[in-house]
Amino acid sequence: MGNIGITFEGKIVFYDFGNVGFLTKTTRELLKDLLATLISKDYESLTAKFLEFKLVTDEGSLIGMERELRDCFEFRLSMSLKQLEFT
Repeated sequence: MGNIGITFEGKIVFYDFGNVGFLTKTTRELLKDLLATLISKDYESLTAKFLEFKLVTDEGSLIGMERELRDCFEFRLSMSLKQLEFT
């Protein structure tokens, strides 16, 4: 997602210069919940949310997912925005 910015007030802004659409309330809540659990580094809850929101339909797919998510995001969450590579 390269079309993201942050305002001086600290709000996240999504830029879309292509097709414009909207997010349903359910989708907004899903994204908010996923982001909150990711930021809090609660990988166990994050994997449970994948199942709850049917992003994963087979519980067997969750085996090892918590560890993989931790490995993928842990070092990125400790970086400053200047250090992140968004390309």
